[in-house]
Amino acid sequence: MSAGHLVEAFLEMMSAERGAARNTIEAYRRDLRDYADFLERRNSSVAGAGRAEVAAYLAFLAAQGMAASSSARKLSAIRQFHKFLAADAIRGDDPTRIIASPKARRGLPKVLSIAEIDRLLRTAESEVEHPEATDAQRALSARLYVLLELLYATGMRVSELLELTRAAVMRDAAVLTVRGKGGKERIVPLT
Repeated sequence: MSAGHLVEAFLEMMSAERGAARNTIEAYRRDLRDYADFLERRNSSVAGAGRAEVAAYLAFLAAQGMAASSSARKLSAIRQFHKFLAADAIRGDDPTRIIASPKARRGLPKVLSIAEIDRLLRTAESEVEHPEATDAQRALSARLYVLLELLYATGMRVSELLELTRAAVMRDAAVLTVRGKGGKERIVPLT
């Protein structure tokens, strides 16, 4: 079976059995294709790769200037993929078992200042009230303003905001039902 077919079989299992999110599936697809392409350039394959090839791939990523956190995410996908291959008897071992994960230095996230947020919201609001705007432009501007307000007021992730449906709005309460990472639902108050 080709590397592409093995990757797709793995992704199908992740979606069906583990309920992996669409963004997770797409990230794994990219990561595993890059890994398979690297192995192919070294005349190896996902079914035949050993610990040395996995370590060489991580060294290659580091030499390309990839952040340790990104390399760790790619290694996580590769680990799960090799566990899948071993569990399905496509290969007899898991070469990632004793590979150490790249250590990422966790910095604080960059946040906007209150002045920057105020300026962003004022700009969006002024677009709603622009005298030369068409009704369609005003509607789009109003939508953008509401989206920005929701992000600021609730602390939702952008991906969570984009996945909101009308059903997420609870009629009698000022709350939203948000589906977060891993498909977990939570109630978010609108303050």
